[in-house]
Amino acid sequence: LLPEHINNTKLRNEVNFLESMIDNLLLSDRLSMPYSTLDLTNIQTSEIVKNSITLFPNMKEKIQIHNSIPNERINIDSTKFIIALRNLLDNAIKYSGGKNITLSIIKNDDIEFHVQDSGIGISDKDIANITKPFFQIDKTVSTKGFGLGLTICKKIIESHKGRLTINSKLGEGSVFILHLP
Repeated sequence: LLPEHINNTKLRNEVNFLESMIDNLLLSDRLSMPYSTLDLTNIQTSEIVKNSITLFPNMKEKIQIHNSIPNERINIDSTKFIIALRNLLDNAIKYSGGKNITLSIIKNDDIEFHVQDSGIGISDKDIANITKPFFQIDKTVSTKGFGLGLTICKKIIESHKGRLTINSKLGEGSVFILHLP
């Protein structure tokens, strides 16, 4: 049904991804309910990065990638995890004012996906509330959204027995970390 276009494959991938995202949102019809079903697959971190970055074809040069464990394999629901990672990347792009952002993947006690921006930053008071449904920091900033993205991210990572941590300084930027055990 899509017309012939030079970016037909990219458009098809984006449509498929959006369909998966909608299916996953419907799977958990209330934000208070955890994801009860995960479709776990064993996948390399490099593949997760590749699948996440291809969703930002016009921003690839703005996303710096540092993957210290590209061959590390993890058991995750890749569709749900990519939704979480994509949301963090999208937020970083939105709030960075055109500056570069960094995606780093490292292994400490957990496998960690760090998304770092040099954006407006978040106050400690707002960090405490930012993962609550419909919470938005500054409604005067002209960014699209409903205040659900970080709620969904947190829910997805917790369904993987992981956690989301946020470090930020006003005026300096933020680091959002997805920890996988």
